[in-house]
Amino acid sequence: MNNFYLINSDKNACTLDYENSWFQIEFTLGKAIINGFRLKRCDPYKMKSYKIICTDDVYKSEENWIKLIEINEESVNEHETLDIYKFPKPSPPIKFIRIIQTG
Repeated sequence: MNNFYLINSDKNACTLDYENSWFQIEFTLGKAIINGFRLKRCDPYKMKSYKIICTDDVYKSEENWIKLIEINEESVNEHETLDIYKFPKPSPPIKFIRIIQTG
């Protein structure tokens, strides 16, 4: 699936419905510095609690990955179905990103 990033994609990337399920993105042509992200969640089962972590080495234990953001939605309308988030500071050069469902 190489078009999950399109706003109007007809594809969905999803995790299993349990805590710590994740979706991983690999930059195959090099590293990237990430400043934020855009996330389109699917109604009615939109993710409400998740974190985004990154690393330059996929073999590092997850505890050693860098946490870019953590979202814990308290109310249904706290975030839009399609929302844009900016990180407090840019990531270092990274190769892998994981979106981890935390609740």
